[in-house]
Formats: sequence, C-alpha cells, structure tokens
Amino acid sequence: MSRFGWFVVFFAWGLVSDAAEINPRLPYSPAPNDRAWDIQWNMENRDLNGIRLGADLNVRGAWGYTRGAGVTIAIVDTGVELSHPELAERMTGPHFNFDVGTTNGNPVSARSDGAHGTAMAGLAAATQNNERGISGVAPEAGMASWVIFTTNFPPAFVSRAALAEMFQYKIQDVQIQNHSWTPPVAGLTAVSPAEDLAISNAVTAGRGGKGVIMVRASGNARQDGRNANDDAYISDPRAIAVGAVNYSGRSTSYSNPGAAILVAAPSGDNINEFAFYTNLISTDLTGTDGFNYVNFEDDSADYTYATLWDAGTSAATAEISGLCALILAANPGLTYRDVQQVLINSSLHYDDEDATATRNAAGYLKSHTVGFGVPDAGWAIWTALAWSNRPAAVWIEQSSTQTLTLQDAGLRVEARVVSGIATNNYSWIARASLGENADLPTGYLPIVNVGLATNTPSQDLTGKGALLFRGGGPFLRKLENVQRASAEFAILANNSGGTTLETMRYTETIGIPAVFLGQNDGLTLSNLIESGASLTVQLRTDAASYAFNITETLLTEHVGVRIRTEHPRRGDLRVVLISPTGTKSVLQAINTDNAAGPTNWTYYSTHHFYESSAGEWKVLVSDQIFNNQGSVKGVDLLIQGVPITDTDHDGLDDTWELTYFGDLLKTAAEDSDSDGYRNAREQILGTDPRVRGFPLRVGVDRWSSTRIRLSWPGVNAKTYEIHAGTDVENLGLIHVMEGNFPETEFFISSTSPALQFFKIVERP
Repeated sequence: MSRFGWFVVFFAWGLVSDAAEINPRLPYSPAPNDRAWDIQWNMENRDLNGIRLGADLNVRGAWGYTRGAGVTIAIVDTGVELSHPELAERMTGPHFNFDVGTTNGNPVSARSDGAHGTAMAGLAAATQNNERGISGVAPEAGMASWVIFTTNFPPAFVSRAALAEMFQYKIQDVQIQNHSWTPPVAGLTAVSPAEDLAISNAVTAGRGGKGVIMVRASGNARQDGRNANDDAYISDPRAIAVGAVNYSGRSTSYSNPGAAILVAAPSGDNINEFAFYTNLISTDLTGTDGFNYVNFEDDSADYTYATLWDAGTSAATAEISGLCALILAANPGLTYRDVQQVLINSSLHYDDEDATATRNAAGYLKSHTVGFGVPDAGWAIWTALAWSNRPAAVWIEQSSTQTLTLQDAGLRVEARVVSGIATNNYSWIARASLGENADLPTGYLPIVNVGLATNTPSQDLTGKGALLFRGGGPFLRKLENVQRASAEFAILANNSGGTTLETMRYTETIGIPAVFLGQNDGLTLSNLIESGASLTVQLRTDAASYAFNITETLLTEHVGVRIRTEHPRRGDLRVVLISPTGTKSVLQAINTDNAAGPTNWTYYSTHHFYESSAGEWKVLVSDQIFNNQGSVKGVDLLIQGVPITDTDHDGLDDTWELTYFGDLLKTAAEDSDSDGYRNAREQILGTDPRVRGFPLRVGVDRWSSTRIRLSWPGVNAKTYEIHAGTDVENLGLIHVMEGNFPETEFFISSTSPALQFFKIVERP
C-alpha cells in the first residue's frame, strides 16, 4: 500500500467485535459494566461523544489484549481488606505483615489511617465486569498485601530492618512492588545499607534475574519545597518514580517535582478549574469503616470518592503498578530496565502550558514535573510486544576533588546604564522561581515595565526582559502572561516589604528565567526604565562549576551526581547538571531545608535517556539565598548506559546508522521517515527508520451503545480525510481533521446506515 494511499474497511455494525480480524492490531476493549466506570476519568477521560477531555491512561486500548493475568502486585502499605467484594478474587497473596511477622495482610486499623492500602489495591487491580463499583488498571492481576505500618495510633513505619526484609521478600513470586508511601521526614532521606542491599537483590536476582519492578510515589509536598531527589527511595534509578497530573494533564499542585521522575499518572487535585470529577474513586474499607463512614442503603460505603481521601501521588503510583502488570502480562521476559523504557517510549504530555517540557538530544519530551509524561496503556502494550531486551548496562564514574567557594546570594539582576561615555552598573540580589533559571547568564537586554501583568501584555517582548510587580494574581499566572508575550526573562518585584525576598511557589512550569526582586530594587529599576536611559539588564548566577570530559560512548540511561559540600543550610543551594548537548537537569532547587549540607548526597536524573555520554558534562552549584556561606568540596559524575560505537557522539550506533543510511549524517532526534517515531526510538525498537512503522489502516470498534470509534496510526503534522458511504465506489468526504500521534480517532454515530465503507486519506 502506498504511503498516501487509502484503506477500506467493510464493516457491519452488529459485528464490531470482528474488527480485529479485519485489521490486525491490538483489539480495543468494550467498556466494562462496573457502575462507576463513567466517572473513572483516570482510565478514560472523554465526553459522551468520545472526545478526549484531558489526561487518561487509555486502558481500553490495552484490555483487548491483556488484563494482567499471571502477574502479582505487592501492595506495600497499611494492609488491604482481603475480603472486600471488589478485591477478594484478586488477593491471591503471598500476604505478610512485617510488623508482627504473620501472613495476615489485613489493615492495621478500621479507621481512615488503615484504609490507604485498600484504596491503592482498587486502583491497581480491582475486579472488572462484576456490576459493582470500579475497575482497576489490571483487573485480572493478582495482589499481595504487605503491611509495613504498625497498629499504633497513628500508624508508624516498621523498622529499617523490617523494610529490608520486605524489599527482598518473595522476589521470585511477586513481580511488582507498589510503594505508595514516603517517609514523613523533612530534609534528605537516605536508604540504609541493609535496604540498599535488599533492593539490589530484588532487581538483580528477582524474577529469575529479570528484576522485580519497583514503583514509587514522588511525594505530595511541593508546597513545602520538597523534591523527588530529596528522598533516596524515590530517586533510586532501580525504581520507577511517579508524579501526578490532574484532570487536564497538568502536574498537580502537590506533586513533588524532580529530575528523577520517570512518568506520571492521573490523580485528584484541590483546584477550582473543574466543577466535577477532579478526584478519583477507589475501594474503601467496607461499611462505615475507613474513609467513608456514612451509612448507605447499597454498597456505596465500600468505595471512597471526592474529598474523602487524599489520592495524591499514591494513586498515580498504584495506576502505574497496574500498567506494569499489563506490560509484564504481554511480555513476561522484560527486565526491570526494559519496563522503565517501555514506559518512556509510550508516554504523552498533555500540558501545553508546561514550558519546561523540552526535548533532550534524542528527541524525547521530558519535564521536571511529569518526567516523560503519562503512559498510554494501548501504546505501552504494543511497545512491550515489539520490545527486544536491552543489552546489559554499565556505570562509569568520574570524580573531582577540587574545592570551590560559593558566592553568597549568587543570583543577581545586573543593570547597565550608558550615558555618553560613562557606564553605571547596578547589581541586585534576587530570588529564583522554581522553573527555568539563569544558570548560565542571559544576555544584556532591553527591559519593559508591564505593570501587574494580570493579562498577557499586548507588546511583543521578543528579545526583551519584562519587569512586573506583585499583586493581582498568583505568581504562576503572571509569569505565564509575560512568557506568552515572548519575554526572554522576567523580573517580578515585590509590592511591599522594602528588601523582602520570597520564593515564588508553584512556578515549576515556567520556561523562561524568572526572579523575585525586593520592592526597593524593583522601584529603582522601574525608575531607570521610565527615565528613558539607555538601559540593559541581565540575569546571572555566580556558580561553582565542575566540568567532566567523558570519552566513553554509552547510550545513556540514568545519570547521577554525588556532591560533598560544607554549607550551613542546604536549602540555599541550587544544583544543575548540563549534558554535552545542553540538556539541563535541575537536581536541587532552593528549598526550606535548614540542615547543613549536602555532605555526601547523590542526585539522579532520567532526562538524558538515549543521549550520548561522550563530551563535556557540567555540574553547577550556586548559593541563591543571602546570609550563609560555604563551599563545594567535591563532585562525582555517574553515568549508566549501554556501550555503543558512536564516533560522532549523536546517540546513534555507527553500525546501525551506516546500515540504514549509509552515512553518519543523521541525528537521533530526527524523524527520517515522518511517521512520528524519531530515529532514537527506531534504534531502540529495532525498526527501519526509512520506512513508516505502520501502514495507514483504519480500525473500527464499538465505543459505546451510541458511538463507533474509527482509529488509525496518526502523525501530528498530518491532515486526514475521512470518507464514508454505503457504496464503495462512491464514498463521500464526511470530515477533515488533524492527526494525533501515535493514534488518531474519529467517532461517529452508531445510528448510521447498517452497512458502510470507510476510507482514510492522508493528505501529502
């Protein structure tokens, strides 16, 4: 079939289930009969016409092939109500209580503080099509309840020794561990040597050497300045760190950011953007126990919805654990590293306002809030089926013991005023946003005073900085407004307090350097602008800079940076890693931690997956808050990856590149055959980068009792014509639409004529 040809499906409405026989592809599952399915927007976020409303996991795209049978997920939590009607069939064990040493996996209490594990179990693998409440992501997977909390009030974590026992428990029988918990401590949280050894045993010897899949919540303390890299359990490259997105696909207001986050999944959020369905529904302890203590005439008390429980990144993690069960059911031979990379290669970003979502040198879109995005379950299963196990990875390490003094309050706004032959210079201390920073100096640029910036400025700010003042709205909205006007950077000045500086919370998605300036300095800058002086302004950071020249050519996976400092307050410091191709990982932002350090801490990043390791890597450490002084005593760079021969350091193996292209002129980020899959992914999947991965074939499924779903492989930059009719020789054009990668959908009424032909045409 030609690239711009068409494909016809002969289809009788009463034979929807036969669509897979007509068009070889993953079958699309009918909607389940679970009563709450229509409000499980995290599974399928669509209106009554099938139109996507926001982020979801697209589980129906996977269920036609697998529902997770044969895979066991350990719910490591407060215990699961083993007899719950929605869960009992799934609770196949092995259960264990690591506090008291018994095989009783029931909850530690009947209160809400004992219900968390039951809610996680429902999201991961609640039984489907039983005409009860909900469906889990993997509704045929087995589950084990592993209790790691005590029966004290409130429940507390078991000992570190017990946690070490848990990590390596039944590692041949349990394929996935769901860790929807984080230690309730501030500052840096380390893993004990015994726990580290146990995790190593699980991922090297578990599942017959393929490794147990460990899925971890990134945490819910963004408002306190917490980061996924503050917790060694979360940032561990052997685990899958999961963030949370809300109904629209934006990172939730609480989800901890961090370069260590791999993917995200839907969860609830206490925001006012959506009038309905902003939280999740899941299983609760039955009757009046647990979160839901209200009596109902039916079994509604067995479930919890809306504000009765804090779903958080815990819920997102349970959903990803369920998805991992679907992936392993489709391809049991995958290693733990393979599963991580299947998720990377099947994830999508939904938040167009997240300007920090940038592409690395391999062409993969990633951000510090959602990692590589929200996995699409159907795409993940196809990827898992097509996946070949990755070669063994190695770690390389390079160290610097150079001591560098940190400039106190090193983030500055620099201004130059030229009058005749004289130049007056100004330097003001500033406080960084939580998004993009001037880790490398900006240019000296003209600046425009845009006032409060409560709306997008009408002036084009391309090539200029923007000065705006506090008031009239939240920091994030105001900075987004000047970002939309194409400002190169933003300076937000205080409207009170004289010299007071504040951290601009919830600004992680700002993609231009933005700083907070004191009121007095802001007024001085405003007066300079109004005076008509020849004024240019720069944002700059005085940082301790370490350079590492890597000669080994690895196809990079995780990257670590170990730092030793002598500094009285860790929260003053910002730590940034920049790869040879310019991809930036923020390993630590300024925060509220008053402890000294970091003294010997390793930060990790997922953002450099599939980039070449060769070249100069930079680590920048800056002090960005006034009053504490210190120094960096040494830095180590650790790179995990697969060795390749890559003389031009583009992330493409020379043999692969020569085999398909005959030269070394292509790049990993290119899409040589215009099918939506970049060369880096084609290399990983072993597909031909010169030939489109999928022919233009249309699938037909019954989506609901009133709607039919047409689907075909789509590309974002392409336009598609949909033709239909009862006469194959005389089909009429019924719709023109832009494509969506990786799959484009169109929904039509099932009341159309009983016999139709469909033709999809891709416009050149």
